[in-house]
Amino acid sequence: MRPLRLQMAEQEMMLKLTEAARLAIAEAGYDPEYGARPLRRVIQNQIQDPLSEGMLSERYVPGDTILIDHREVTGEDGGLTKEFVFEVSEHKEVEKADSIPDEFEALLQ
Repeated sequence: MRPLRLQMAEQEMMLKLTEAARLAIAEAGYDPEYGARPLRRVIQNQIQDPLSEGMLSERYVPGDTILIDHREVTGEDGGLTKEFVFEVSEHKEVEKADSIPDEFEALLQ
């Protein structure tokens, strides 16, 4: 999760997980035959992909703290299922850069 947190920090966002989310990731990412190898896939599919979609749709913006929980939710069919739930728990205003950094300016020429 550390690399994901660093990527989020580059976007000026923070990531927090509840204990239920941590346990669900650990449980889903462990296989008796393969050990913790499936863990990376679980993080990618269940955490990173939804975060990326939220960032692309601007649901999550710089300054957001995103809380990830794992809890029962009502599905479209009315049944209860346990899912990862993403919520913006806090937002802090961040300064926007007024100019393009020199490195990017050089690339654009």
